[in-house]
Amino acid sequence: MADQEHNALRFLAKLQQVQDQYSGFFSASIRLFDSKAEERLTIESNGSPMCMSKRCESNSFCQSYCERVIKAPEPFQVYTCPYGQLIAIGRLTVPTQYLPSSDASPTYYLQIVDRKPAREGASDSTDPLGSLMNGTDHQRRLDFVERAKVIYSAYSLAFDFAGNESGPESGNRVYQEQRAEILEGLTKREREVLRLVCTGLSNQQIADQLVITEHTVKLHIGNILKKTGLTNRTQLAILGLELL
Repeated sequence: MADQEHNALRFLAKLQQVQDQYSGFFSASIRLFDSKAEERLTIESNGSPMCMSKRCESNSFCQSYCERVIKAPEPFQVYTCPYGQLIAIGRLTVPTQYLPSSDASPTYYLQIVDRKPAREGASDSTDPLGSLMNGTDHQRRLDFVERAKVIYSAYSLAFDFAGNESGPESGNRVYQEQRAEILEGLTKREREVLRLVCTGLSNQQIADQLVITEHTVKLHIGNILKKTGLTNRTQLAILGLELL
C-alpha cells in the first residue's frame, strides 16, 4: 500500500512538472478539476488572472457556465466564454490510485485557457468586430484548438498508461515492469532528446539546444521509438513523464 501511495505521489509530481512546462510552451493556463470544482490533482499552471478572479466571486457566473459546458456529451469542447476567453475542456478518467479519496469520482476535467498574446497588428479581444473583419478570430481559434488537442491527448495517454499496469493493448512493449529497463537501454544522447521532447520542443528547437542537426534529432527519435515500441512523439512525452 505504501509503495502504491509513493508511486501515485511520484506520478502526480511528474504530471505537475510537465503541466507547468506545457503551460509555458503552449501559452495556456491549465488546470484539472472534478465536476464540483472541489478536488484537484494538480495546481493550476500559468493561471489566467481574469479566470481566477471571476471564479473566486460569490455566485460565480464563470463557474456556473463551466458546469453547464461539462454536462455536454462531447469529451472535448472548445468555446469562447462570455468574457471573450478561448477555453477548451476535455473529460478524463483518472485511475483510482490517483484519486484524492476512495469515494471520489474518477471523472475529472482538463481546462485549457488561451494565454497566447495577440499577434502584432491584430485586433485585441475588446474589439470583436475588428477581429471578425480581418479574420484574426478565426485563425486564433484554429491555432488554439491545435494546441489544446495536443495537451488533451497528452493527458489522456498519461492516464491510460498509468492506469494499465499490464501495458497498452496496442502491441507495444511498454509494460510497467519494463520501463526502467527501457530507459537503461537508451543512450545518454537519446535520454537528452527524450527529456526535451517532454517539454514540447520541436525537432529544430531540440537540435538548437543540443547543437546538432535536425536530421540527427529525427534519427534519435526514430531509435527511441524502435526501442520503446511506441509510434509517435506524444507517446514518447508520456513515457518520459513516467521515467525521467
